[in-house]
Amino acid sequence: IHGKLSDFDLQTRNMYIAIAVLLLLFAGCGFFIILLQKDELHKDVQYFLVRHKLQKYINYESVSVTLSDIARINGVRIKDSPTLDFPNETDSVTVRAYAEQASIPSHLSLALRGVRFSLRDVVRNLGDDETLTEDFTSFNPVSDLFARPLHAFLLAGCDRVNADADLRYSYFPSSRKLGIQLDIRDKCLGRWSLSVSFGSITNAQQGRLVIGLQKFLTKGYPAFEISEFLNGAVVTELTFSYTETRLVKGYKKFVDMLYLRLPGRPSPAEPDHAGMREIVTYLSFSSPHRQRNADMARTIADFIRAPDKITFRSRPGKQAVLNSLPGESYRRLIEMLMRLDMSVTLQSSAFEL
Repeated sequence: IHGKLSDFDLQTRNMYIAIAVLLLLFAGCGFFIILLQKDELHKDVQYFLVRHKLQKYINYESVSVTLSDIARINGVRIKDSPTLDFPNETDSVTVRAYAEQASIPSHLSLALRGVRFSLRDVVRNLGDDETLTEDFTSFNPVSDLFARPLHAFLLAGCDRVNADADLRYSYFPSSRKLGIQLDIRDKCLGRWSLSVSFGSITNAQQGRLVIGLQKFLTKGYPAFEISEFLNGAVVTELTFSYTETRLVKGYKKFVDMLYLRLPGRPSPAEPDHAGMREIVTYLSFSSPHRQRNADMARTIADFIRAPDKITFRSRPGKQAVLNSLPGESYRRLIEMLMRLDMSVTLQSSAFEL
């Protein structure tokens, strides 16, 4: 019996050794496969950058292999770009999905984590140091809030950006529909979410958009390409929401200090009755629905008084042909919102980075 037990123990031990060896072989093969995948991904990334002439402008440290995504590019930096010529760094750019139809990009999903830069550097890049002090000295807290939004962000105390972002892009050549979804989150700037759908987008227009994004990085603002993309385009759906963290509160604090708000006195940063009438009058310039515009103005004023989450949403079935919008850029934006019959709602929502 003792001999039989010894033989059994020996067989069991040999079996465990065999299993351990197999596991080591599988682990070694798996590690080798991962190395091959990383090498192939690195070549794919390099090929993509060379193909789109971006290898001079984008640097990265490494490429990671993920189970559910296509690739993760780590330590990304943009350099020698005329539009992004300031220190910047992104921890990782994850390509979650990518597809083409007849060599036309039809679907793209990206996740950016740890996008870091200084807004002050961005403002300097747009102008120069000599005029920077003058810009802030002559800054109008009302009109320049839209004309110089980056200055307003700085005055609100949001200089150092450390944001996460998610982007989804889809294009359907057969139906000429294009959709963009963008979600940006920062501890000071808050959360900005945009979803917009376009109709009547031809393959040529879609190509202009892709070329424009490339030129934005390599040659400066692509005014011609953006104009060609928007030529004849129809906005069929639009949703935008903003969730407050410190941006609005910081800007209100700046305005209160600018006008030396006394204790117990109303804040000059919050719209009074005269300010409400100005908002309604401005909106009513392009819309006969004065009562609806008054409701929108009250909702916006309530958000300014107690900022949390505000959402603008177009009414289903409404459209705006961009070619037919009159006036300058801000007037055209307001006109588009009116034609889309936008609704404005407030809701309480805890911010999550």
